[in-house]
Amino acid sequence: MKKLQILILSVCLFVPAVFCLAESMDKTEKTQEGETVVVIKKKNNNSSLDKDDPCITASISGHTLTMNFAQNIGSVQVEISDGQSFMVVTPDTAQAYITNSGSYTVTFTLPGGDEYYGNFVVN
Repeated sequence: MKKLQILILSVCLFVPAVFCLAESMDKTEKTQEGETVVVIKKKNNNSSLDKDDPCITASISGHTLTMNFAQNIGSVQVEISDGQSFMVVTPDTAQAYITNSGSYTVTFTLPGGDEYYGNFVVN
């Protein structure tokens, strides 16, 4: 009976850990240069027409967040959950230095009001 209880408790601890690991591996991707790709997702859609993907990419390397805006989509408001906020006139590349380690979110607000975001971790 004691062995069965230990087995059940072990499974209860092991299964959630496996799911968490699988979820975190799905959301981040290490590149060969030591950068971690930040997955950018659409937050909302204020317009009635679906727009093309604005081609926003981001990656984190150490404490430096690099964002690339490949298309001319106008001025994009960038907000990082550490308190930084700035405008980027596209197409362009921007960088932000994140001072402290932790989990952060970067939000991109396009001229039409559509928002995109990505979560990342600074180690």
